[in-house]
Amino acid sequence: MADQKPVVGIIMGSKSDLGVMEGCTAELEALGVPYELVIASAHRTPAKVHEWASTAADRGIKVIIAAAGKGCSPGRFRGCLYAAAGHRRAYEDE
Repeated sequence: MADQKPVVGIIMGSKSDLGVMEGCTAELEALGVPYELVIASAHRTPAKVHEWASTAADRGIKVIIAAAGKGCSPGRFRGCLYAAAGHRRAYEDE
């Protein structure tokens, strides 16, 4: 799948979320669905998450799967996903 353009983007807040997402990545691999995986915290690195999400469609990503532990900031992550969907009102609460 490394030679195929990813159509699924998986983002998680920390390496500790990898165990939870193993089933997801295994299923995608079994189905032959190319994906990209990134570890970026919406709390600690909101700009990185925003950049990743807002450029997802340009990279060919059609589906975003997100995993986050107890430290997740839903408002910030939701803002990043809105940006990825074409909305321009991310982070207005900051």
